[in-house]
Amino acid sequence: MSKLPPEQQLNAVNGIITNIYAYDNVLRVITYSSILAAEGLKKIGYGESDLAKFLVEVFTKLTDARFVNRLGGLPATIAWFLAALRNGNSMESLLDKGMAASMLLYYPMEHVWYFSTYTSRFVKVNSNWWCLWYCRVWALYVVMDLANTYLRINQIKAALKSAWSDESNEAKKNKHSLTKQLYQSRLWAKIALCDFLMACQWSVEQGPLSDNFISLVGVYGGAANLYLKWLKAQPADEKQE
Repeated sequence: MSKLPPEQQLNAVNGIITNIYAYDNVLRVITYSSILAAEGLKKIGYGESDLAKFLVEVFTKLTDARFVNRLGGLPATIAWFLAALRNGNSMESLLDKGMAASMLLYYPMEHVWYFSTYTSRFVKVNSNWWCLWYCRVWALYVVMDLANTYLRINQIKAALKSAWSDESNEAKKNKHSLTKQLYQSRLWAKIALCDFLMACQWSVEQGPLSDNFISLVGVYGGAANLYLKWLKAQPADEKQE
């Protein structure tokens, strides 16, 4: 992998975290790491320490920040949906349309739920209902994402298999590129699986998974997502002849 100079590495980091979705993952890693650390302190008898209380407050305040940050997610989703409508009717395109449509539902539903948690709210809504259903919409989105990722992985595998039968220099470069794409797609599948577990947990009244397990999944999924964005921000490798 080509190594970026320090200033370009910082620019790459800035480019990642100024993206709404990437910034959400930054906050996701911090919040779930904080609550896990607080739980760890509790287990060793320091649950009432100032540090434990601070970590819980970090979790609470930055979780609010995540919801506020995602208020900006709808315009990009509308643009995605309109672009998806112009695509063909292949299975991948249909899944893409379905994913975009589900997010058109997800964001307004999440916003309604978030504002319903305020103590002084001027519109009375069933907060629990909105919470369950926006998470169910999220789960539906992740199922389509996993299906699309599965198709993409199979396509890359087929292309890689074909490339291995060609010994030309161009084929060697292509094999290298396809291997990277396969690694990144498999990593994305793991990230989506983390989201699926979280969405399913909150789609029912009493999720079967423990809070600590969900926090671990939250940290891994967020960190892996940031790592994947970092990989994609790197310049293309140059083949040395």
